[in-house]
Amino acid sequence: MNNKKLNNLLAALQEGDNEAFSEIYQGTAQTVFAFILTYTGNRAAAEDLTQDTFMKVKKNADGYKKDTNATAWLLQIAKNLALNWLKKRKKETLTDFADDKGQYGSYRLEKDYPVLDAVRQCLKEEERQIVLLHIIAGYKHREIAAITGKPLGTVLWTYKSSLAKLKACLESEGSK
Repeated sequence: MNNKKLNNLLAALQEGDNEAFSEIYQGTAQTVFAFILTYTGNRAAAEDLTQDTFMKVKKNADGYKKDTNATAWLLQIAKNLALNWLKKRKKETLTDFADDKGQYGSYRLEKDYPVLDAVRQCLKEEERQIVLLHIIAGYKHREIAAITGKPLGTVLWTYKSSLAKLKACLESEGSK
């Protein structure tokens, strides 16, 4: 979903249009999920945080300023929730369930999402955002430049170098 359409839908949501919320969700949920997943590395948490993101969007729609960067606003909410989740998780006592063989429902992201895991491990936050916005959300580089507030040349260079980094990272993982 492009930034202009998202902006219009958020404006409609501010006026109480629940159909707009449904369109926002359908048009951006995959992007938000992938974005959060690169932070958490945990599929279940990413699913929960994606839902939390949209609940927060609906509750705080009035906080969005019309004709600003709608995608950046949405992703900032997602990022804040993911970072809060990570901070909370650091305080928890971690238990090693390596020997449970799935008995307690443990989950290993690496087996199901090796590329997203590589994105999370190999790329910096800015690089992750540009790659995910282009590959998963389908934004054009010019749109990503507008969303991130970076020059088009910087976005193009970052995207190209990030793909090279990912390729090298995945090849080194494959050789192990």
